[in-house]
Amino acid sequence: SVSLLFNLTWIGILCLFACKVYHLYFHQKFNLAVSDLAWRKDINPNDDNWYLKHKETFGEITWLLKFAFFPYAVIMALQSVCVWRIEHGIFLSVLYFVMASIPLS
Repeated sequence: SVSLLFNLTWIGILCLFACKVYHLYFHQKFNLAVSDLAWRKDINPNDDNWYLKHKETFGEITWLLKFAFFPYAVIMALQSVCVWRIEHGIFLSVLYFVMASIPLS
């Protein structure tokens, strides 16, 4: 249906926007950590900054898309499909079948 496709498209766009905003936030914090690194190491040589340690994972947009965007997009897509199915009555039949197939003992 058109509304389902519209919802899935907007979910994808919003997820990508959220990933980009987080990526910009991470890089701002990373750059602040790099600028503070010199005096922090003088005070405490064992000081580890989270942003410096996780640059290769949480700081990479490909990692972020793989482990944050795609699972969220899949969950939102499934939710949209379920809502669409509920509106069209098919989901309730499947739900009743699944509930009836659960053993009680």
